[in-house]
This record gives sequence, structure tokens and C-alpha cells, in this order.
Amino acid sequence: MLISTADADQQNSLTLSYSRDVGVCNAFRSLVKASDCSIDDEQCFVFDMHPVKNSPVSKVVFRELAVNQYGFTGIWVSDVALGDGRYVILYLQNFQGDRHPRLVETWKVDKGQLDALTALSPKPLPYEQWIKRDNRIAKETYAKEFASLLQDGERISDNWSPVWSPIFELKDKVYAINRECAGRWTFGGVYVCNRTIKLTVKQVFPDRTVIPVCEFVRSKSKAETR
Repeated sequence: MLISTADADQQNSLTLSYSRDVGVCNAFRSLVKASDCSIDDEQCFVFDMHPVKNSPVSKVVFRELAVNQYGFTGIWVSDVALGDGRYVILYLQNFQGDRHPRLVETWKVDKGQLDALTALSPKPLPYEQWIKRDNRIAKETYAKEFASLLQDGERISDNWSPVWSPIFELKDKVYAINRECAGRWTFGGVYVCNRTIKLTVKQVFPDRTVIPVCEFVRSKSKAETR
């Protein structure tokens, strides 16, 4: 959803409500405000919100790792290992019916465990490879092993935030952004964000749980303050 720079600046205007590190918070507020699309839009928030030139923040890119026959379930993995190569971030999606909420989660998992699992045969296939082959991979293949991988990992996204967390690096540290919205579920199990209420920037660690570093609340528009 592309909008004018002026409109984006207004729509993405944030007020800092909590901070453990002002420098980090200022860097992420600048990142969000400089976006030329609205953070209410999922495509913008997850994929199209990129650092501007000379920003100290860099974005972590994801690639598709595995998908089922119809694309109802999918796994995406960060292109690079994080935390000195000890872990990767996963995006998970599971379609659970047109009238049921879709599972959308972000996880930190051990890279060695994931590598060992994906080395097993049959190997996971992204969608473009799946549709080209008569692979006959059975349903629930390595489902228990993958569940065990997640059990040893850490979920970064929150239950009330059905959207993937964009991941960034700043001064060799890793951060995830969680979004809280006022929204609604629509047909197909998709959650539509009508208005972003709060953004939380969390620092991700290799060997301990994430901690919130910054919280931003959405600044009211001029129309709302009249």
C-alpha cells in the first residue's frame, strides 16, 4: 500500500513510551518514520520497511525453506545465521481453514538443530521446486522433529500479534519489532490491521529470552485530536 511521503510520515508518527536505550529507540523511530508506506499494511510492515541510506540499521532477509502441496503451510528462514552463527529466525504460517485464524509466528531456533533436520531425506522444498516434482512427501513428515526444534527455541512474536516480526541488526545486535493492532479477522483466516496501536522493539539473544528495548505508541492524527 503505497502512500505519499507526507502521509506516511503522519501515519507512521510514533511517540516513545518506554526506553532502555535512547540511541537504539531513535534509530528505529527514524526507520519507521522514513518508510514510504503505512505500517498498518502487513506487506509494508514485514517486507517493505527498509532502512534509508546511511542508516545504522540493516534488515535481515528471509528465504522460503519449505512449503506443503498447496502452500497452506510454509516456513521461511533468515538468510544469515545470527548471534555469532548460533541461531536463525523462522517465519511460520499455517492455514487452518477459511473461518479460523491463520497461525502466523516468528521463532528463534538453534541453527545446528535446524541444519540436522533439513539434511534428512526427503529434504524440504520451497514452492517453486515442489510444484515441479512428483515428490510424494507424506503429510506430517518430520512434524514431531520440527515440534521438538520449536520447543527448544523461543517464540518472538506474541499471541495477540498475528504478523511476522521484521528482524534488524544494529551494531552487531539483533532486534525484532512486534506490532499491536486494532483490527479484525477476515475470510481465509487473515488478520487485517485497521490501526497500529503500539510497536515494541525487542533485542534477541543467543542464550536468553528476548527483552523489550523500546515501546512506541501511535501518535494521534490532527483529525483525531480535534
